[in-house]
Amino acid sequence: MDTGKERTGSGQDPKLSPKENGRLQRKHLPHIKHISGSVAGACLRCYSAVIAGRLGLMEQAHEWKQAARQVKKALIETCYDEEDDFFYDVDRHGNKIKCKSISIGNLFCESLLDTDMAKSIFDRYLSNPNEFGTPFPYPSISISDPKWIQDRTGNSWGFYSQGLTTLRTLRWMDVSLKTIWLHG
Repeated sequence: MDTGKERTGSGQDPKLSPKENGRLQRKHLPHIKHISGSVAGACLRCYSAVIAGRLGLMEQAHEWKQAARQVKKALIETCYDEEDDFFYDVDRHGNKIKCKSISIGNLFCESLLDTDMAKSIFDRYLSNPNEFGTPFPYPSISISDPKWIQDRTGNSWGFYSQGLTTLRTLRWMDVSLKTIWLHG
């Protein structure tokens, strides 16, 4: 049954503010633990801002943009390791789980990184043949990571390999690499 409301994939109504949707009721930022979930949370808020803007609901669009910025800020503060120049998931105690997984690609896929950070991570990890820059497709875990298991000749990817990783990689490369090359 059509209620006449525009909704995002999660059932949120972009005509309402984030608070009205019950997403930001807490005084603190959303609990950031996993890169993929946090990226999805930021993107959901960005898409809600776009929809609200297209509906002419500028106040709600602004609130959704602010909410997206808060999630991005919390993601960087919680998951980014400045020394490694990499994003990691965190455990329940807030410690970074130092596993260089291809989930870093989600940040590129949704264009959440600023150009300088994207270029730095791309150069250091994604184009590096000693990290993720192995023969196609990208491995799910960096070949320099101790958790990577090489028990076959060639590029076995040493961990789970997903077709979705390949599809997402092609998608973000189309957009992100142009930006990196134009500004690099």
